[in-house]
Amino acid sequence: MIIDDELDNLQLVKDILQFTGFETYDFNNPQLALDVFKQDPTLYDLVIMDIMMEEMDGRFLYKEMKRLSSKTNMLVFTALDLDVNEFIKICPSFNEKHLVRKPVTMDSLLKKVNQVLNDQTVLTLH
Repeated sequence: MIIDDELDNLQLVKDILQFTGFETYDFNNPQLALDVFKQDPTLYDLVIMDIMMEEMDGRFLYKEMKRLSSKTNMLVFTALDLDVNEFIKICPSFNEKHLVRKPVTMDSLLKKVNQVLNDQTVLTLH
């Protein structure tokens, strides 16, 4: 699941993941994404979300998704300097290795996705 209210960023992440064989569910509305996630949280191997969205604070979205499914793998995008300690106070399950800095490159995104999913197969372009 990809959640980003910026359509260009959403499309970029979607294109990268689909190009490398992932099936994606894409949302530019965080509330709609949360509503769909609530229906079956186990459906998603990974949630990739922006932290700064107008409609909903990404920290709240992260915390709520983790409350619904603590085992859900999550990556968080930010273009800003994120106070990791402050984020951890709000979302104790957050780990700094789940942070992806914007702008995102194909290789950096795939490296993070593989890291989070503990996939032994490294996805790269040849």
